[in-house]
Amino acid sequence: MNSFFTSKGKPVFVLGGQSHNSSTYSPSDLGVFWKALDALRANTAEIPVYWEAIEPEEGKFDFSSVDMLFKEARSHGKYLILLWFGTWKNGSMRYTPSWVKSNPGRFKRVISHDGNSLFVLSSHCEENLKADCRAFSALMKHLKTINSDETLLAVQVQNEPGIAGRSYRDFGQEAERDYQAPVPQGLLDRIALHPDDYLYKQWEKKGCKRGVSWEETFGVKEGSENLSAYSIASYINEVAKAGKAEYQIPLLVNIAFDGYHTGWNLPGINYTGGGPIPRLYHIWKYGAPQIDLLAPDIYHNTLKLYTWICQRYSNEENALFIPESGSRGGGNTKNMFYAIGTYGAIGYAVFGIEGILDKNGQPRPQSQDLINSYHSLEAALPLLVKYRQSGKVHTVVEEEFEGGYFFDTEKYIVKVNYLKDGYSNFIHRALESEPSRGRGLIIQASPMEFFLLGSDFTVFFAQKDDIFYSEDRLTYHMPYLSVEEGRFDASGEWQTSRIRTGDECDHGIWVYPENGVVRVVLCE
Repeated sequence: MNSFFTSKGKPVFVLGGQSHNSSTYSPSDLGVFWKALDALRANTAEIPVYWEAIEPEEGKFDFSSVDMLFKEARSHGKYLILLWFGTWKNGSMRYTPSWVKSNPGRFKRVISHDGNSLFVLSSHCEENLKADCRAFSALMKHLKTINSDETLLAVQVQNEPGIAGRSYRDFGQEAERDYQAPVPQGLLDRIALHPDDYLYKQWEKKGCKRGVSWEETFGVKEGSENLSAYSIASYINEVAKAGKAEYQIPLLVNIAFDGYHTGWNLPGINYTGGGPIPRLYHIWKYGAPQIDLLAPDIYHNTLKLYTWICQRYSNEENALFIPESGSRGGGNTKNMFYAIGTYGAIGYAVFGIEGILDKNGQPRPQSQDLINSYHSLEAALPLLVKYRQSGKVHTVVEEEFEGGYFFDTEKYIVKVNYLKDGYSNFIHRALESEPSRGRGLIIQASPMEFFLLGSDFTVFFAQKDDIFYSEDRLTYHMPYLSVEEGRFDASGEWQTSRIRTGDECDHGIWVYPENGVVRVVLCE
């Protein structure tokens, strides 16, 4: 699968921005949101649709807020990914209609281990499921009527689903019934295929029993959260099934992550319990086959954790898509290139993008690195679609204390240099501010053609069979036919904006955001 998102038969790489959670309610907030999208040069708007807004009275639907989002997206030339804030929004029921919130006898809530009712709808309650299915089905039916131009790429079903509120699982009557029921054989069959996985190891500790309860199969702690995951996944699967019966469009679920970086990694406290976190991945893939994509929200800055998450959600049955990440810069400005270059992400978005602008609508200084990274990617969108899984995309990220690195191609040795010695090029020789971390991508389109994009790095090419080499020869005599700056237009055609030859390549081929994409064609 080369691309997951399509519009009018063509693949789309999502370069997105997500609004703040309540922005759909506020025209002024949405105005800032569209300005921020343009500042990023993002092509996709991720915006929530609230259950309470479209069904203020049970059975009576109002899609005016949805129609407004389509009108705005079209006027700004953006694709849409809608986020369904239904049963769950970050593990709670905060965006459900008042007629749901005010009737806990009918729309049952999660009961904690000590008997307290949480502000979370229970996934074990049939009335909850029926109501969400009806609402989501009505929404999808309406979306089919208004998406003839395929502005809408996908729909996210719920938002960071799970249980928020110090509980591994629901202890209500229906939940207790399900807890005592045997674990489905099909789920155990899937787990058995992955003996190195966390779930298998927990099952193995209990003797790999079949036909017994969740506690007997996995233990008290693990069995409790595993049941929550299966119940929530199955619930969302039914919602997705009802929606797809009205409109076949890609559906995804986003993921709130464990508290590895803060807290004690406790479900319901440090993350929404029962969500599709890595150790519950196989339960979710089994329980929610109608969901096309499990998509991790990654706010971690540390390289080890960031890339581990990318690897976990990038495989043959689940392409990597990151619907939320940090918008304040930091490690995200460079880590996004690992997601796209190393792990073949099909799209990338940052959350709360209104915050990248100050009160005058200008980019905040602390957001500039993020904006620069987005601008570099936007200039090369057709390349990201075409070469995502080619093995010809090389990630360029300057980690701490790193001066550069080498890699080989069929004919050339490629040297990436991060050293900011002030002599790499005449434009950036006298930078007034500290340079940022080198980051970007090198995409090899053919043995002789390369595209460079990103910021703050320099590239050298040398022939592998040049045995009579010297430092001077390798540095000053790169074998190129042409070096150009430019970008790809909407039709995917290369547009040259500047030709760079001669002296401008004496100290390597430098890459900065304002260059757009640098195209290098080499010769023998």
